[in-house]
Amino acid sequence: MANVHLAKAALRLGADHMVNGIIRKPVVLRFYFLHITYPENEMFPLPKVHALETLYSHPVWVVRRWTKYLGQEETVNLTIWNNSEPIYSLRLVNDSSIVCAHS
Repeated sequence: MANVHLAKAALRLGADHMVNGIIRKPVVLRFYFLHITYPENEMFPLPKVHALETLYSHPVWVVRRWTKYLGQEETVNLTIWNNSEPIYSLRLVNDSSIVCAHS
């Protein structure tokens, strides 16, 4: 939402609508790709792999390997987790020590 407000303030009239559309497009595409039915035979393995690669921003070789060893459902879960925000952060306490905090 901050990006939309920034575009509205910094750019020309209507830029906020463009930025909002760009931000929302991956959500629409993800919904579309998740509801596609793929053939379940060995002749058509690529569309499913490429859809996962595109949706979850992972190289196709990684998606293929994970799908081969973990299955499709676990691969989807792993790629979603891999794109999530990390739960650890570093905070400078003083000049000589750093503390690792779990959020």
